[in-house]
Amino acid sequence: MKRLARRSYLLALFLLIHVSLSCVNGRICYHCDSRNGGCAEDSVNGTKSTTCSEGNDFCEVVKDGRHGETRFYRDCVSDCDKEYVDWSKDGEEYCKMCCDKDNCNVGRCSSVVFTPTRVLFVLSAIVAFGMIALA
Repeated sequence: MKRLARRSYLLALFLLIHVSLSCVNGRICYHCDSRNGGCAEDSVNGTKSTTCSEGNDFCEVVKDGRHGETRFYRDCVSDCDKEYVDWSKDGEEYCKMCCDKDNCNVGRCSSVVFTPTRVLFVLSAIVAFGMIALA
């Protein structure tokens, strides 16, 4: 009976962590534009976190090398048709990555994003299921 109670407790703890990580009162994204300085391709140093306005539920990072100048920017957006878009043509390149977690628009524009929230979720799942298996 104790074993069942322990498993139930661990499962409830795992679900609580998952739900608390999923609840959002407004998406928070990094916001910067290289045309205004302080927006490097592979760093969020010099950027600020901003609570997005209602309806802007996604974060994005863009590398826009069109029109002879490479521009990087991070912002809140309302649409995320494709999580990752990347193309180049005639020496111009464009990359857009969007995501739906707070401050997920970090690092280079790429198809793989590891945010602290995602890492914490994976680690908590491993610990919870590992403890259930040991019980």
